[in-house]
Amino acid sequence: MADRNLAEAVDTWDYDLLADELPWSTCYDKDEKPAVLTAWLTRRAPARLRAHNAPDDLLQRLRLIGLMGPARWHDPHWPGYSY
Repeated sequence: MADRNLAEAVDTWDYDLLADELPWSTCYDKDEKPAVLTAWLTRRAPARLRAHNAPDDLLQRLRLIGLMGPARWHDPHWPGYSY
């Protein structure tokens, strides 16, 4: 159940996280929290999601969240979002 919720969160949050934004509104540490969330997700989530047969496109979007700047946008797996 927790891993399914994790997959749903990554799927829902990727648009915001790929723009280095939090997927929710906050006034508290809004400049630091995206980096903390991104670091946790990119370090902890891939193995859990792979173990539960997450789709490759979800794993690719999660990997992209861990990249910075042009490395992210020029990656062949960039989902084509425009901001």
